[in-house]
Amino acid sequence: MSDQVMDDKVDELVNQVTELPLVEQMKVVERIMARMKYAVPSEKPRTSLYGLLADLGPGPSEEDIAEVRRDMMRNFPREDF
Repeated sequence: MSDQVMDDKVDELVNQVTELPLVEQMKVVERIMARMKYAVPSEKPRTSLYGLLADLGPGPSEEDIAEVRRDMMRNFPREDF
């Protein structure tokens, strides 16, 4: 379809919608917007969670975690409660 034919159809549709009561016009707009929401791809791709924390560097090693656990559990359970 040529641009002129498409523009004519859009103008005709707009004229038909403007003849409706205001509440009905709003319903038409809401339905069109609901369909457009899924038809248009998002402009910016989402950042993956994997790369979200990449700037923090490597995490603690298993050995570091085991050492901290041993330190925490050294005096557990305590008898002075």
